[in-house]
Amino acid sequence: MILAQLTRRRAHDSTLTKSRYNVLLVLHKFHYYPKLTASGQYPTFAQRQRLYHQDANYMMPLSTQETSSTQPASAGPIQNGSTSSLSDLAKTNLIFQSGSHQQTYTLETKTTSIHRLTDLPDADAQLFKPASNPPPGAQIFALTTEATIFHPQGGGQPSDIGTLSTLPEYGSNQEGQKFFEVAMARTSATNIGTVLHFGYFIDESIAQPGPSSLPVIQVVDSDKRHLYSRLHTAGHVLGTATRSLLEDKIEDFDELKASHFPDAASCEFKGSIDGKYKSEIQTAVDQLVDKDAEVRIGWWRKEDFRNRGLERLLPSDEVWTQIATQVDESGDEVEGSTGPDDEVTRIRVVEIVGFEVYPCGGTHVPSTKGCGKVSVKKISRSKGTSRVSYLVD
Repeated sequence: MILAQLTRRRAHDSTLTKSRYNVLLVLHKFHYYPKLTASGQYPTFAQRQRLYHQDANYMMPLSTQETSSTQPASAGPIQNGSTSSLSDLAKTNLIFQSGSHQQTYTLETKTTSIHRLTDLPDADAQLFKPASNPPPGAQIFALTTEATIFHPQGGGQPSDIGTLSTLPEYGSNQEGQKFFEVAMARTSATNIGTVLHFGYFIDESIAQPGPSSLPVIQVVDSDKRHLYSRLHTAGHVLGTATRSLLEDKIEDFDELKASHFPDAASCEFKGSIDGKYKSEIQTAVDQLVDKDAEVRIGWWRKEDFRNRGLERLLPSDEVWTQIATQVDESGDEVEGSTGPDDEVTRIRVVEIVGFEVYPCGGTHVPSTKGCGKVSVKKISRSKGTSRVSYLVD
């Protein structure tokens, strides 16, 4: 899907060079979009953060020009049939990426805009493909917010679903009421870094397209989020177990990509993995789950990868420049960046402590035992690659 969207965008956007196209493919996976400012400096924490939680990883645009304003677009309400531009919107603060909010399911924030699906640019409208159909006749909208606890589909992880509710100060007849069902969250294809919350209004009196500044409470479906977190961590467990078992046995072995969707979860590897290894992989997975190893969110410098002998995980310099942020190892703001190789420029990683680390933007359970039972289903092979599928109970 991402490849198709970027291909369409490249066909109509002369500024999207092959180099930037390839970078976008990588960045979409991790929900990372920091940038250099117009003066060539890394963005300050204040430029990235909005109002909430000091250790959230904030997405910035790939453009080399500095965003002139962090306020929503000042245009009036959108008329039916017009095209709604997202280009002036500030980027969404990704609270779900904070290490301290992996099991947080509610968030107070503010809306920044409301858009009819039919008014969005085609590349954004085509992102809406929910797992379940909205009620018959429901009009689909896309809402943007200053911050979000909703994980948008990407990086192999499904979108969160849930609701938006009004806060008491909105009005006596609307206090605490659910007014919007979020059927899917996606990262905008036309304004990289803005999260679109697709869904429909329960209270249509609030459905006023245009700029918006409504205080709201976001609530994600905690059962689904927990399942997705278990599946995502289980995918890392499977990758770790398979690497430890087969890295020295299979020529050119490497981890390629993964899907963490229910009923379609799998990890793909370079090299041909014989079916005879299925039981050994299962044993290695069981052992790692039983160890109850901590799953830790962190931010690493290039030096941290090198010191651990993990140069294979380092992105290219071009990608590093785009995804790096100026924080300490806990994700808190620091200053004094001098370039991509300095002491304070880092990217987000998920570490199975004592075993393996992955550059990753997804949500996770606190420890490997939180995955529950992880079952290796089958091993399939095609054109020099192998896919190991799995499920969690």
